[in-house]
Amino acid sequence: MADKEHTPQPDIEFRLYVVLHGLICLVDDGDQFIAYLPELQNQHKYLYGDWLVEDEIPPRAPGQEPFTAELHGVYCGKAHLNPDENPVMKIAGYLPDTYTDIRAQITLPRPRCIHHFLCGEVDAVNTFSRVDEFVGGKAPKRVCAIRIFEYSFPSHLDENDDDINNVRLEGVDGTAIWTCPDLAEVIIENDDDETPVGAMRRVSMDKTRTLKVAVLHIFNEPDHDLKQGSEKHNIDEFALTTRFLGAKTQLRHAALIDGDDSDLPPGLLEGEVDPLSVRHQTVLLLLLANRTGVPAEGVGGGSGPACMGANGQ
Repeated sequence: MADKEHTPQPDIEFRLYVVLHGLICLVDDGDQFIAYLPELQNQHKYLYGDWLVEDEIPPRAPGQEPFTAELHGVYCGKAHLNPDENPVMKIAGYLPDTYTDIRAQITLPRPRCIHHFLCGEVDAVNTFSRVDEFVGGKAPKRVCAIRIFEYSFPSHLDENDDDINNVRLEGVDGTAIWTCPDLAEVIIENDDDETPVGAMRRVSMDKTRTLKVAVLHIFNEPDHDLKQGSEKHNIDEFALTTRFLGAKTQLRHAALIDGDDSDLPPGLLEGEVDPLSVRHQTVLLLLLANRTGVPAEGVGGGSGPACMGANGQ
């Protein structure tokens, strides 16, 4: 009989979603991505961790290295940034370690797939000042304020039937600064769109499968409505990333979020892909829904310019 302390769970898939919000410059680096968070001081909030209880990423003191972390305990996948949904610049070599306008850099293994939310269409002629610096020599068709990296990871049961895994975010000294929380069990229909099955819905178990899900959030975006200044802010933050990447392409006009997003991956809440600027409203709606038992309406989505920057490859 197998030792229960290491009992595998062959019929369950374990998933981690890393939700990247806002101005995060992703650089493709072999088997991994480096997620750079440019510095905009008090214009943005810098957070990481579990939704609603994230920790702040502190500002850099003069002469200090950026906040540095690395994700461990997940399987490496094969996904790449889609240049139709991300402005991906060709970079010539290593990025400078001395660049001071980066608050944080977080190393992420290559995910199994990448989801996009809060996207807006791009005018291929007028949105960017030039297109020759983009991978493929053409502008993206859309740009997105949220990218979600999806991973699978190994887990086993201990003697108390608790899930044990080694998923964690490590600081530069090897200390875990975030560890995987208790996993949420999600039963989904065994079809192409992975529709979650409601708690009160009876289904044949041979038509379903089980996921166990955790979510890590990383934010670099405003926590308030920028109102009339939002387009200039978007242009300025894009310029910050192109300077870092050594590119000259400029954003001429902000891409407005159009609400034409795909379905959420199973296990994610709609509020988890809302901008920080509407979080208060989102939480109140979710609380109301839980107290009344009536599904929340109006949760999910955003408007205005897509908070985003350039990426590198």
